[in-house]
Amino acid sequence: MVHLPMMAYAALPTFHLFTLAIPDEPGLIFYTEHSRLPPYWRTGTSDETQSIFADWLIDPFSLALAVPSVIMDLSYNVLLHPDHPAFDQIAVVDQMILPVDQRLWRYETQMGK
Repeated sequence: MVHLPMMAYAALPTFHLFTLAIPDEPGLIFYTEHSRLPPYWRTGTSDETQSIFADWLIDPFSLALAVPSVIMDLSYNVLLHPDHPAFDQIAVVDQMILPVDQRLWRYETQMGK
């Protein structure tokens, strides 16, 4: 939501939450530590930060890449690579619409609505 443009709460897109089952095999999820990221990983431009794992995009050495979140650094964003051989073993266990509490979205008052 940090990256969404200013819009009325009613105009927010519908978000979905998926629960996935991925194979439990060593090495399929690669966790990136903060210390292994370049100094600009929090403040860099989109071009800079999106190129950090360009090698993984070209040659997926793991099914999943867990990268510390810039917004909530105690959590990780997990990227799945569709070209990895184990990708077809991922199963959708559950999905639901993820409601966004209106108190988290304050653009109406800024927009005069």
